[in-house]
Amino acid sequence: MSFVDRALPPAIRSADRETLRRARLLAGFTLAVVLAGTANFVQFIINFQPLTLFTIALGTAATGFTVAILRWTKSIGLAAHWLVGSVWLTCMTTIVTVGGIESPSYFWTVVSTLLAVTLVGRRAASIWLIAGFLQLVIGFLVTRYGSLPHVPDAQHDRALVVACSSDAGSDEIKGKWKQQMGAAKI
Repeated sequence: MSFVDRALPPAIRSADRETLRRARLLAGFTLAVVLAGTANFVQFIINFQPLTLFTIALGTAATGFTVAILRWTKSIGLAAHWLVGSVWLTCMTTIVTVGGIESPSYFWTVVSTLLAVTLVGRRAASIWLIAGFLQLVIGFLVTRYGSLPHVPDAQHDRALVVACSSDAGSDEIKGKWKQQMGAAKI
């Protein structure tokens, strides 16, 4: 029995092939999203953005409850909506706190719709597509009027220098960063 199958409740393991397939997809996607959320969390540790760290940790933890919800309710649809909603909400809060349309987590807006169409169906995916469109509009508004809370550019540039310290062009990036930091003190 695979790792994914052990996470499923016995009632679903003994169900028809289609139900078992959807439940395996749900458990597999949950594992993938939790791993990706953990990697995203590490990225924001490097950038040190506490509010974003909190929202990603909370969203990743909420996503981890997807299989527990499946076990409790034995409803693949409810657990799938929980997974998609957790991804959507985590993405939304990250977009709002990290720079709007230029947020590194913006690709998750597409993932929410794809998860919904794969796990629940086209009707549910249409609703999550509308929610993704709202994320796009909110992302543009945040880009236009600023992040909440506003993260100074110098902090982002410092993280960029640390992340690119092994690149060949890092001396040029460090020079630009020092110029910006010197100009910010004046």
